[in-house]
Formats: sequence, C-alpha cells, structure tokens
Amino acid sequence: MPAANFKGRFASLVLNQSKRTTIRPGARFKVGDAFMGYFGMRTKRCVLLVEGTVLHADAIVVYPAAVSVLGALLSDAQLAAVAEADGFGSVLEFLNFFMLTYDTGKVPLVGQLVGWSPVAVEGSELRRRLKALSRALAGLPAKGTRS
Repeated sequence: MPAANFKGRFASLVLNQSKRTTIRPGARFKVGDAFMGYFGMRTKRCVLLVEGTVLHADAIVVYPAAVSVLGALLSDAQLAAVAEADGFGSVLEFLNFFMLTYDTGKVPLVGQLVGWSPVAVEGSELRRRLKALSRALAGLPAKGTRS
C-alpha cells in the first residue's frame, strides 16, 4: 500500500476532501490499492489526512508548457481542470510548481495522475485531525496522530 505525503499548502485541501488527485513520479499506485495520505510523514508532525481507495492511476507526463495523460496532450480546458482538481488556482501556477519542484524545464516529470475515493471522516475524528494538522503546520508535534 503506497502512501503519499502532501506539502502544507495542500494538506487542508486533502483533509477537507476538496483535493482528491495527486501527481506523483514513477508508477507505484494501482487501481484498487488502499490509499493513505499524510502531512509530515516520517516526522514528529505526521498527520493522517485521508484514507481511501485508488480509483485511477493514469500515466502522465508534465512538460514545461504542456501535459499529456495516457499519451494524449491535454487541451487548455482539460489542463485547467487537472490543475484545479490538483489544488492550483491556475495552469500557470500548476506548471510553475512542477518546474520548481521537479525541474521539468530540463526533464519532463513522468509519473501518475492518481485519484482516490476517500473514506468519510466525521465528528470527533475529523476535529482531532484538524487540530493535529493545525499544530503540525505551526511546527508543533502532532500528538497521537501517526497511524
């Protein structure tokens, strides 16, 4: 069961379930796998954000100014939809993120566009995770949140 670690800017979006996709290098996710998403993996600030099931793990290539999914270049509208679903405000912000994070200006990022179906988290468990995430984002240990 591969797990994903999310940067702080995406953590609350994953926790509130408005972000249900991620782009990852390599090809380690498979449809039907259990999905676990964390903030601060392998640190004292680790917080479990989401558990679920992988719905799709599509081949993706991110170039400096274009993206292909399953071998087909995305139209402007499709690229905008992927960027928005992945937590970005614009295509430019999306492409810049991948240029800075993965140096896609030199070598394109080859990986997977992973989507998951989250297990609903409500009530006291959701409040606990929100509190733990707030502490973790502030740089404090997220007590009792590591799974």
